[in-house]
Amino acid sequence: MGGIFGVASKSSCTLDLFFGTDYHSHLGTRRGGMAVYGKNGFSRSIHNIENTPFRTKFDRDLDELEGTLGIGCISDNEPQPLLVQSHLGSFAITTVGKINNMDELVDISYKNGCTHFLEMSGGSINPTEMVASLINQKENLVEGIREVADYAPDMKISIEYKPFEPRNFSLIDSTGMTLLMINDVDRKNVGCTLDFCHMLMKNDSPSYGLAMAASRGKLFGLHMNDGYGRMDSGLIFGSVNLALCLEFVYYLKKYEYQGVVFFDTFPIREGAAEETQANIDVFEKLVE
Repeated sequence: MGGIFGVASKSSCTLDLFFGTDYHSHLGTRRGGMAVYGKNGFSRSIHNIENTPFRTKFDRDLDELEGTLGIGCISDNEPQPLLVQSHLGSFAITTVGKINNMDELVDISYKNGCTHFLEMSGGSINPTEMVASLINQKENLVEGIREVADYAPDMKISIEYKPFEPRNFSLIDSTGMTLLMINDVDRKNVGCTLDFCHMLMKNDSPSYGLAMAASRGKLFGLHMNDGYGRMDSGLIFGSVNLALCLEFVYYLKKYEYQGVVFFDTFPIREGAAEETQANIDVFEKLVE
């Protein structure tokens, strides 16, 4: 297992990063690390935490980790975050997960011009370094998505936009931006998934966005939900904006949509199974 934590702040992020990363200490037992970016560039610290708590190990490093952007990691295996300098610029990166096809990715990387990886103890390659290598193989996001599409031409690759998230920046943040990206990628198996609540948050017209995507044959999926437009409320479809939901269903029928329909909602006070069934019932009623 493992855990990651990130901070973007107008003032120093060091203490928030320190306590936030420490909060994840129960998820890993071998390595801990933090990296920050400030006026003097990147600073990083990594320690072994097998026999000493995270706070004790990193307390002495806080004065040197000064910046407004930071990432931290608790890892069961490889040391991270890593600092990378490439043709895309300099960046810090941390990952949590398991790469099942590491040998295959190594071979692909060598064929694409990568000359070496740094070995860890036991001859293994740091998975985070592999992810950084994959990021650096292409010049931009369009080429990266195109590479994924070409690797699996029989698989549909669907892009879902979200206009904003607390402390996050969305590169693809609207229906128009999503369709522009899909057009630039120019692959038959690349399309979009439209989330009704995300469209409300962006002040997009849900039905117009649906029509734009469906008319181009690029509507691959739907996340049906509802909300008040200011956040990702995840309420039952049709519970707030009934007229907009009816219009949305009208255009689904007009373009004879036969793809996947998900109900991306958040049952909090109700049971998940009952809430899911309520979504299905409402959607089927509106479709009738």
